[in-house]
Amino acid sequence: MTPRTQFYRLSAGNVHRSQFAQAQRLTAQYEAARAEAARLLNTPDEKSIVWTRGTTEAINMVAQCYARPRLRPGDEIIVSVAEHHANLVPWLMVAQQTGAHIIKLPLNDRRLPDVECLPDLITPRSRILALGQMSNVTGRLPGYRPRYQRRPRGGNGGDGGWRARRSTLSGRCPAA
Repeated sequence: MTPRTQFYRLSAGNVHRSQFAQAQRLTAQYEAARAEAARLLNTPDEKSIVWTRGTTEAINMVAQCYARPRLRPGDEIIVSVAEHHANLVPWLMVAQQTGAHIIKLPLNDRRLPDVECLPDLITPRSRILALGQMSNVTGRLPGYRPRYQRRPRGGNGGDGGWRARRSTLSGRCPAA
């Protein structure tokens, strides 16, 4: 029996919500998975791992819970014109709620986001750079990695939905 099958057939209980022995074991497994994810992502604190149901929910959480309280009128959010709905609508909503401006990264002649334009688009008012790491339409890779290693002063970064099997992950963000 695979661990997943074993879990669904033999486990009953809610994590963090019961004093029953089985639920306590499930909570321990859940937290062990968090610790393993922190290790895999090279994150200094396992409490920084937040479980979501998927990248779309994670983007919405970042937009509403992290970005919205910090954005001010006139701040800028940079998105590619090729962004999937899930990485565009949350930023459009936050821009409308805060008075921030959406700046669109154009496509190059290969129909990929033109990363060569980024230095011209990033200004002192740039606060969010929200770019998909692979097209869900073409499957092509824009090649951002080497170019966005250096973030604007005070910037944070992240790898939401990054291709874990093909890249070195790091949850460490440089301090402001």
